[in-house]
Amino acid sequence: MSMNNSSLSTPRRNPDRIYMALLLARSIQTRRESLGLSIQEAAYVAGMEVSRWCAVEGGWVPAEGDPLLRSIAETLEIDYHMKMCLYAEISRYNQALPG
Repeated sequence: MSMNNSSLSTPRRNPDRIYMALLLARSIQTRRESLGLSIQEAAYVAGMEVSRWCAVEGGWVPAEGDPLLRSIAETLEIDYHMKMCLYAEISRYNQALPG
């Protein structure tokens, strides 16, 4: 009995899903850089630890209702409801999909 090698391959994430899973992280990093803020400066203004800011820019999505998102939105002058919550939900959804 021969085994098909393709059945043993590890499923890969669709590149579009990875892109969407990191939507929140990319939008925060892009906006911070456009304002000329370092991570340290942005974290200080937002009143949070640098490590938490780095985690968000690295792809971690805070839980729904976490005040961290509002602090980041205010620091970066981003609309909280129209952008931050939407991007967080899109990222959260795509990170939760299997495979």
